[in-house]
Amino acid sequence: MGVRLADIIYPRRCPACHDAVDRPGRLICSTCEGRFSVVEEPTCMRCGKEISDREREYCSDCEKYPKPFSRCFALFNYDDTARGSLLRFKNGGRREYAEYYVQRFMEVRGGQLRSVRADVIVPVPVYSSRRYERGYNQAAEIGRHLSAALSVPMREDLLTKVKPSEQQKGLSAGGRARDIASSLQAAQETAGYRCILLVDDIYTTGSTLSACARVLAKAGAGEVWCAVIAIGSEK
Repeated sequence: MGVRLADIIYPRRCPACHDAVDRPGRLICSTCEGRFSVVEEPTCMRCGKEISDREREYCSDCEKYPKPFSRCFALFNYDDTARGSLLRFKNGGRREYAEYYVQRFMEVRGGQLRSVRADVIVPVPVYSSRRYERGYNQAAEIGRHLSAALSVPMREDLLTKVKPSEQQKGLSAGGRARDIASSLQAAQETAGYRCILLVDDIYTTGSTLSACARVLAKAGAGEVWCAVIAIGSEK
C-alpha cells in the first residue's frame, strides 16, 4: 500500500490502540496486529460465533432460537480490544477503521464471503437522527469497502429505518426483534434479489440481524446471509 500525503499530514489512527499508526501507509500499528482476537473454528454454522465442540453444528442460542438468515460470518471476538475499537468507530468519528476491518475480513474469510455470490450488499440501517449525530452509518462504511473488495453493489435504499426503536432494556430476544422489525421498511425492488449480504458491525443477541432478515424475506428477497466485524461468545 502506497503512502498518501494525507497519511503524513493527518496520520491514521490505529484501530487497536488509537494512537497514530507507527508507519505512514499502514492501517494498523505493526505492534498491534495481534491484539484483535480472530474468530477461529469450530464456529456455529448459523451465527458464526466460536463454539467449543466440533461435533456440534450450532451454538446453544441458535439451537434454542433458530435464525431467519442462512449464515453469518464474523471476523473478531467481541472482547475488550474489539469493543473499544468499534465504539470509537461507531461513536468517535473513526470511520476510517472500516478499511482495516474489511481488509482483515478479506484475508480471513474472503473465500467464504465470495462463495455466497451475493447479488447486493445491504447495510443495517440507522434512523435519520442517529445518522445525523454520527455523520455516517457505520454499517454502510463497512458495506462500502466490502462492495469494492467483492465487486458487489451496495444499496442503502433497499432497507431503511423509518422510526427509532423503542427502549429495549428488559425485552426478550423475540420482543427486541419484533420492535426492530416494526421500525424497518424494505423497498419493492428487494423481491428482485436472489441473494443479499446483510452487513453490520456487531452481533450480540442477533435480534437486529434477525429482524432485518425477516423484513427482507417478507419483501420477497431470496437468501439472506450476514457479515459482522465482531461477535459475542457463547454463554
